[in-house]
Amino acid sequence: MVVQKLSCCSRSRLPLALWLLMFLITFCLIIIALATSDWMVWTNNLNYSRTERGLFYSRDDVLHSCFLNDLIRRTQDDRYSQFSVNSVAGLLIAAAVVDVIAVGVGLFYFYIKQRDKQKLWRYYIPTTIAALTAAAFVLIGCLVFVMDMSEVIETTIPVTRYSACSTDVKGAHVMVEYYWSFYLALISGGLSCIK
Repeated sequence: MVVQKLSCCSRSRLPLALWLLMFLITFCLIIIALATSDWMVWTNNLNYSRTERGLFYSRDDVLHSCFLNDLIRRTQDDRYSQFSVNSVAGLLIAAAVVDVIAVGVGLFYFYIKQRDKQKLWRYYIPTTIAALTAAAFVLIGCLVFVMDMSEVIETTIPVTRYSACSTDVKGAHVMVEYYWSFYLALISGGLSCIK
């Protein structure tokens, strides 16, 4: 009898545990994306300062017929920047997908299982709106971002492409910070549901 009661209790709390696990996964993904974007901005600024000092592109390179080597170095930097930006975009898309699944699990738990309409409308509906807004923002932003990045890589010369990558790296950082603020609102509303 006691074992049966415990198993029923554990089954009823399984959606809640899954919901919290998804929020934890989302949290980890955002933290990794935030750290990656911070590192990208730092390394990008370092490379830009080197360019300013003439370490990557200088008059001497052109005079000594080393301009081709400089273009190769710049192209490698661009590929690295594109990979980093796409990595951040991938992390954010994964976080958004987990977010949407968490919304579905939470809706199942709070409405279908508990049928607590007061708690649903007071806490969960605002949380759902925040989650879906964040997910939509991230998915649309990342798609536009990656498409724009591909266009920049394909259509511009390396010198212009380098400065464009600099802008995109900073844009990725801003996008992560926006999603982080959405996520804080989301998790605070979600945790209020448990009380």
